[in-house]
Amino acid sequence: MDKVRKTCNRLSKSGRILIVAALLTSVVLFPGLVNASVGSVTGAVFSACNGTRLADVTVNLDLNGSLVASTATDSEGQYTFTNIPLGDYHVNASKTRCWGNSTVVTVSAGGMAVANLALWMKGDLNTNCLQADAGDLAKMRDASTCCPPFVLDRSYDLNTNGFFADAGDLAKMKDASVGRIELL
Repeated sequence: MDKVRKTCNRLSKSGRILIVAALLTSVVLFPGLVNASVGSVTGAVFSACNGTRLADVTVNLDLNGSLVASTATDSEGQYTFTNIPLGDYHVNASKTRCWGNSTVVTVSAGGMAVANLALWMKGDLNTNCLQADAGDLAKMRDASTCCPPFVLDRSYDLNTNGFFADAGDLAKMKDASVGRIELL
């Protein structure tokens, strides 16, 4: 603080202290310049298998089931929503060939809510960043014959019928593994 006082004293003799005082005043004395009725949401979307950030992911901001804003991640996998009214929002990320993901954030007055999301590649059951390879096919085959449904997750429901690792899911994985279809 003494160093600041000495600098201010020296500057006041030169006439430059008015600018410094004006800058300090606007920051210290008027914190209400931040809009108290809005905030922002920001974050990044990355691949669950290797942590790389994903470009061109659609990110939606929903309030009570209604779309408030939508954007796409930039080349660095980042997104931002600004001037968002206060409240609790769902942030939903989706990209072709990936399972969507979402989380809830609270936007507070003048604050920045951060929501980083991971997306899993469809058909990459062994999380090696290769879609529908031999390891994925083996995992689907094993799951379709041995595992009770409660130990599986939606990544085993490729045909999205609500039944995990059923015959339709195994058929889709087989077709994808030989290039007949793409898992979108």
